[in-house]
Amino acid sequence: MNKLYLILFFLIILSKGFAQAADTIYYKGDLQTRVEAADTFDFYSIGICNENCLLTYYRSNNTKYGQFPASRNRREGEGVFYHENGEISRKGNFRNDRPFGTHNYFDVTANYVRSEIYNRRGKITAEYYKTASDKKIFTVCNRLSSYGNSRKASKAFMEMSAFIDENLVRTAISEELAEAVVTVAFLIAPDGRLEELEIIQSVHPDLNDEVMAVMKKMPKWRPAKFKGKAVYSEFSITVNF
Repeated sequence: MNKLYLILFFLIILSKGFAQAADTIYYKGDLQTRVEAADTFDFYSIGICNENCLLTYYRSNNTKYGQFPASRNRREGEGVFYHENGEISRKGNFRNDRPFGTHNYFDVTANYVRSEIYNRRGKITAEYYKTASDKKIFTVCNRLSSYGNSRKASKAFMEMSAFIDENLVRTAISEELAEAVVTVAFLIAPDGRLEELEIIQSVHPDLNDEVMAVMKKMPKWRPAKFKGKAVYSEFSITVNF
């Protein structure tokens, strides 16, 4: 009989332990601040994640927000975030609960959108996206591109404006139009050449031709750099006739 009581005692203790492990933990949007169930919460997880387990977060509307390898409730390894429709929204590694390395972002139809690069402290050091031809175009990096060889952005802009003004042919059409403006977007290659020029704002095709003619005469730019290496970047210029 004593053995039966002993077994029942251990079963009760274990059941309490499992019940505690299955408790729901509620968080605010930073996924760090815990709140009571009665309070307004943004995310929640079920159970406490100890050694070598998967930590899963859910939104307040019960859709899965993310799932991560974890140790003691801290994210460790490659984690995955989800859109509310269940598609992956972001994928990347974590170290000591901080993002690390390259994190890729996807839209609600699972198409790649952009990437962020994090350092060991969990800070973003660069952002880029990929073109259809698989070029990495950096929008944030250690050094952005600039016209010519000038290191000062203001001086580079003045030199670029002077070059455009000297080479732009102003025809009668530009004088007839109430607003003669053309905006051209392009990529700056690692060697400083301009690539993939595209008119993104236009009022007349003749003006487009004049702007493109000037852009093709433009000297090489000082390319963007990331970790000491020249990389692709993007730029756009608005030309007023």
